[in-house]
Amino acid sequence: MDSVFICGASRGIGLELASQLCAEGRRVYGISRTPQPERPIDGLVYRSLAAEAFSLAAFPELSAETFDTVILNSAIFGPATQFSFDFPAAKLKAMFETNVISHYRVLQEIRPRINNNGSAQVWFIISKGGLQAGIRGRVAIGYRSTKAAQIALALSLVHPLGEQGISVYLIHPGSVATRIGGVKAKLSAEDCVANMLAIISRAGDYPSGTIFEHDGRPIKP
Repeated sequence: MDSVFICGASRGIGLELASQLCAEGRRVYGISRTPQPERPIDGLVYRSLAAEAFSLAAFPELSAETFDTVILNSAIFGPATQFSFDFPAAKLKAMFETNVISHYRVLQEIRPRINNNGSAQVWFIISKGGLQAGIRGRVAIGYRSTKAAQIALALSLVHPLGEQGISVYLIHPGSVATRIGGVKAKLSAEDCVANMLAIISRAGDYPSGTIFEHDGRPIKP
């Protein structure tokens, strides 16, 4: 994993991934709609770009790079009003744009820059709440439905990307102290990312399409 592209690199898990990967000496490129990362990361090549409008032309540094790993991390939780049927359809549509369609857009654009030597990996940062078993009772309509769609998208890409020598993996990061996870979450971003990088390092032992729990256990869709 020499070169890494991170979608959603300005804060939380994405920023911590950039920090730890740069500290390991990897070449790391990241995007987010935020003008700057929440803290400076030595070695991170960053551009303020909305994922749903991402293009290679808008990030010229990518023209000379090929990637071993692409990490799709960007997500929004959405408004507090999404727990009732009054949740506006327009806001649900906007959440699908950010949490699902933007990831597809990024992959379409960056695919020519991903290595096709059989070792490249695409990682989707998912929520276990998007799995069928997690959609029960009173849930956040927008967040749960978009994260379920993200999982379906990732699994739908296993075959077409596999034909190009690229593996697809999904990982639930656990309860993490980010804007989505909140301050009462069980894991710090630092510990979460350390766990994730350990899982990424041995993911090649598992078939493309494997979904991982934050502790490395494979879980069923």
